[in-house]
Amino acid sequence: MDSTTHSDDTDNGPVTLRDYARHRLIDDMINQVKKSERGNNEYLIMVMDKHTRELLASICNLFEIMDKNVFHLENLELDRKEYPSTPAIYFISPTQTSVNKLIEDFQNLDVPHYQSVHLFFSTKLSDGLMEHMSAQEGLVRRIKSL
Repeated sequence: MDSTTHSDDTDNGPVTLRDYARHRLIDDMINQVKKSERGNNEYLIMVMDKHTRELLASICNLFEIMDKNVFHLENLELDRKEYPSTPAIYFISPTQTSVNKLIEDFQNLDVPHYQSVHLFFSTKLSDGLMEHMSAQEGLVRRIKSL
C-alpha cells in the first residue's frame, strides 16, 4: 500500500487520503455534532479560518457540506452576523490569532454569536492556548464539544 491510500476495515479495498479526510470531516465531525444537537436545531453553521477553509476545499465541495444541513459557512477573520439561536461548528487552526477571534465571538455573555460551540482544531492545540481558552467564561459556558 502506498502513502496515498488507507485500508478501511469496512470496505473491500483501499481508499485515498482525500476520501479518508472527507470521511473524517463529514462523518466524524459534522454527523457527531448533528447527533449531539438532535432535536435542538436542524441547521448548523460552520466557522473556519483561512487555513481550514483551504483544507476543506481540498477534500470536499460545498454541496457535500450543505447536504449535511450546514447552511452557512463563515469566515472567522471577517465580521459576521450573529445567530444566537443556532449552534456552530468551529473548525480552526490552533493559532493565537484564531483562538483570539473565537474568544471574541463569546465575550458578550448575554448575546453570543452562536447558541453553542462544537470546537475542532486542524492539529493539536497547545497547552498554553488551552489554558487561555479555559479562562474565558463566555466561551467555556457555550462549548458543547471539543
